[in-house]
Parts: sequence; structure tokens; C-alpha cells
Amino acid sequence: MSRYFGSAMQTAFVVRNIDDHIRRCVEVGIGPFFVSRNMILNMRCRGERRQVPITIALAYSGSMMYEYLEPHDDTPSPYSAFLAKNPEGGLHHLAYFCDDYDDALARAKSRGGTFDIVMELYTQDGSLIEIYVEPEGQPDGLLSQLIVESMFGSFFKQAEAAALEWDGTSPVRPLADLLPPVMQPPVMRPRGAT
Repeated sequence: MSRYFGSAMQTAFVVRNIDDHIRRCVEVGIGPFFVSRNMILNMRCRGERRQVPITIALAYSGSMMYEYLEPHDDTPSPYSAFLAKNPEGGLHHLAYFCDDYDDALARAKSRGGTFDIVMELYTQDGSLIEIYVEPEGQPDGLLSQLIVESMFGSFFKQAEAAALEWDGTSPVRPLADLLPPVMQPPVMRPRGAT
């Protein structure tokens, strides 16, 4: 994928128990983890609108970000489809920065790579913030995720700086502390709660 999109900046895993993975990483010195529990991802997955309940955790080791995603139900998404095929979980996608999705995909095409958009993620106000792509005609392959740098750049830099300065204390922190207001995720509420 680097031939098409440059250097990967994130390795992402879809898992069944995110806390086990956080604990194992912290034990070997990866952290701190920034976690958002029970959030709702607004997405369009293969053309269909979905709201996916999920917990997300991320941490840096050097310049590589590790992300763990734990979907909370079987709402159709790349995450639930992955777990259906890989019950133990595992490597799901690599992520790359770009300034513009259309330009990144056009540049990949000029280098011999054609990709299908699998999923688009949106903020609460409907702004597109990420897309997931897969090699054209290979629906079971590794997904790539393209991220627009202007929206995520300072957020990721803060998480990377926290890892460089981390002394092992406070290994789990709220992801919301780093997110700009436009990206603050809605949190799931129990049925009947106001």
C-alpha cells in the first residue's frame, strides 16, 4: 500500500475484548491509551447508512499509532464483518494521511492501484472525516484507511507527544480530551435514559 499512499501512520486491530489488548500493550510499555467507550460511529458502509456502537482505543509507540476497535453488536460494518470471518480478531487496516481523498485515490490510480470505497465516517454535523478503501475487486482483503490530515493532525500530535513523555502512570485516558469539538462523539445511552 505504501506505493500508493505513502507511509502508514497507524496499524489498527478489530478485537473482541479491547481491555485485554490495552493491558498487554501497557505491560510492554506502549501507552498511554486514549479511549472512547460506547460511542456511535456514523457511517455509510457500502452505500448504506449505519450507526455502529463501538469502543476505540489508541496509543503511540514511536511514530506508529496502534488502534484497537471493539464493535458492540452485529450492525453491518467492516468491523462486524471482520469478526465474523476472524472470530479471534486481528489486523484490520493500515491508515495513511492525505490532504484530499480524491487526489489520493487519483494518485494511487496513476501508480497502478484502483480502490473501492468501502466505508465513509462522518461527524455529528455530517462532515466526512475518514474513508476506508480496499483494492478493487478484493472485498476480503486488508482495508486501507485514508485520513484527512488537517482535521486529525493536531490530535495525533498530542497523542504522540503523550507517548514520548509517558512515565507509566495514567495508562488509560479519555480520548475526548484530545478531540476537537466537531469530532466529539455521541455516547450511547441505555434505553429509556434521557
